[in-house]
Amino acid sequence: MNNSKISSLFLIGSLIFAVGGCSKGEIVKKDEPVTPPYAAAGSVKTESNYKGAATRNSTGKASAKTGTAGELLDPILGAAELKAVLKEIYFDFDAYTLTGKARDSLLINSEIMHNDPTLKIRIEGHCDERGSSEYNMALGEQRAKAAMRYLVTMGLSENRLSFVSFGKERPVAPGHDESSWAKNRRDEFIIKAE
Repeated sequence: MNNSKISSLFLIGSLIFAVGGCSKGEIVKKDEPVTPPYAAAGSVKTESNYKGAATRNSTGKASAKTGTAGELLDPILGAAELKAVLKEIYFDFDAYTLTGKARDSLLINSEIMHNDPTLKIRIEGHCDERGSSEYNMALGEQRAKAAMRYLVTMGLSENRLSFVSFGKERPVAPGHDESSWAKNRRDEFIIKAE
């Protein structure tokens, strides 16, 4: 009898997960072309994004430096500054569709990665506190995968990207209102240590 109850609960849970996890939206709108950033006229110059990043000079003191992502990863403070340059993206409630603002941020992130082919990034999907833990883990994964697929369409190799979902387990805003929830529905881009 216990096996029957467990099987029934598992079946019901699977159905709820499958139905609840289905999306109603598209990842990339069909009417918006995706142009690789390195092929676009007047593409973003990422070196300007690194202005003011702290590095250590020959005397060991921190100083401002402008350079490539690889140059910024070498110094002790460089990885933190580069992580700060990588743009987070945000999502609407109960969605993993990339907004225009999210695609703009991903364009900047792809430029940074194109300029330093040694960079490997882990995309972390997050959700707000509403909904079950299981549902939010699945939604966080879909959000991370959406960003990963978009970066691949920008010409990045999939082997430089990975993803993980934290669901609602790592909020950045502790409140229980729309302002806090909007900050928690996000993807973060983390530099992977080799």
